[in-house]
Amino acid sequence: MRCPNCGEGHSGEFCNVCGQSNIDLHMPIGGLVREATEEALGLDSRLRHTIVPFFLRPGEVTREYLSGRRVRYTSPLKMYVVAAAIFFFAFAQHPYEGLVRIDPGDRAAMAKSGAEEGRLDRYFRERVKKLDQLGQEEAARELAANMAGMLPKALIFLLPIFALLLKLFWRQRYFAEHLVFALHYHAFALVVLAPGGFLSGKQGKAAIDIALFLCVAYLFAALRKVYGDGKLLTLAKLLGLAFLYTCALSIGIACAGVASLAFL
Repeated sequence: MRCPNCGEGHSGEFCNVCGQSNIDLHMPIGGLVREATEEALGLDSRLRHTIVPFFLRPGEVTREYLSGRRVRYTSPLKMYVVAAAIFFFAFAQHPYEGLVRIDPGDRAAMAKSGAEEGRLDRYFRERVKKLDQLGQEEAARELAANMAGMLPKALIFLLPIFALLLKLFWRQRYFAEHLVFALHYHAFALVVLAPGGFLSGKQGKAAIDIALFLCVAYLFAALRKVYGDGKLLTLAKLLGLAFLYTCALSIGIACAGVASLAFL
């Protein structure tokens, strides 16, 4: 068989010379859609080899990937992208619930603000005034839409920060190894947090609380398996990591909120 791209003879799924995949486009639309989905999301045998150990045996996929056995597993970046898509789709179902509240005390404080306020104070007062003028429902809709665009960017910036924090506690490992761990862990966290987005009220809060507990337990088990420390040492490092990352996460969310105000 000859490759339609470079004309060289080849056998198998890919050309040995130019690397183009041997996909026959003369097929029904259903087959073409299936091929495109598998190409975009990696929905092939790698996914079957990845899902069960990834969720039920924390850290195993990361350890295998770092040891060089990567062909059988979906790439960490692809897993993170799919998990992020699931997460943001889930929380788009209830985007405005309790997001914006301006009480009478806020209005009184804004009314009393005088000429001595700085430029930054004046900027925030103007933004909050605009939210107040929009009304509760419209303000929530506008701010939630802006936050939905900012949070994915904030999470992308937080990935290398998480990897740097891992480097702080496990200095003997390369940064790239920590980044793979960060991608895998955030993919897990986003997926288990997603059900909380489909639910509202007490049910949604309960789902998020359970998910947060699972995230902490998963992180402890994954750190032990990947980095090989004992229980006490892993727990001590986990506490330090959790504290520092919570600070970074709070700053990231706050920055996303400030940036969201700028687009009102």
